[in-house]
Amino acid sequence: LYPQKSGKITIEPMVVDLVVRKAAQSRSRSIFDQFFGNYQDVKVSANSEPVMVEVMPLPAKGRPLDFSGLTGDFNYSVELTKEEVEANEAINLKVEVSGSGNLKLVEEPDIEFPPDIEYYDPKVNDNISVNANGISGSRTFDYVLIPRHAGEFEIGPFSFSYFDPNKGKYVEIDKPAFTLKVGKGSGEAGQTQSSVTYSSKEDLQVIGKDIRYIETGDVKLREKGEFFYRSNAFMALL
Repeated sequence: LYPQKSGKITIEPMVVDLVVRKAAQSRSRSIFDQFFGNYQDVKVSANSEPVMVEVMPLPAKGRPLDFSGLTGDFNYSVELTKEEVEANEAINLKVEVSGSGNLKLVEEPDIEFPPDIEYYDPKVNDNISVNANGISGSRTFDYVLIPRHAGEFEIGPFSFSYFDPNKGKYVEIDKPAFTLKVGKGSGEAGQTQSSVTYSSKEDLQVIGKDIRYIETGDVKLREKGEFFYRSNAFMALL
């Protein structure tokens, strides 16, 4: 359990309905009672005691501006697959938070990308396990980035903060920005910084199965509800 507010919190008792077999009080005795006994099933409710938990508030002193409520012991890493690419070449940016604590509350990082870099919503991968010691594992955010123009671009910097209850203080982790050097690709010749570019089908091959090229060309459509099944031709052939 990870309390979300400070103060005294009462965990309500757990109630279980049981069936208890007990000896029945009977005046008449049967010869079969000597061998099988005389019993009856009685419904009984059993409940635990309520549990009172006192949650201490997080200290206000030294609280980072980007603190989101994470409590535990974490590691923070940022990785860019390439730092030198050609225009319209896809790359990946991976942000990972690992350790022990309330990992399920880790939110998507707030990253400002340069306007000349096209990016997609991250793919979130969870490797989280829950046991008697708490929650541990990792949560990864994988971005697909496509720089559209040549030049040098700054991606980042990155910051992450959490509260360590064992140390009793906030921990801030800062990662420097990446300098992405983009060369002029084959699809950028004659274009200006203000022009709009469109990726070709070959540009998206490296992205994998998450993003697919939109089908173009002569598309054959038919009206809704128009099927060969139960049509006049279908009934004639039948």
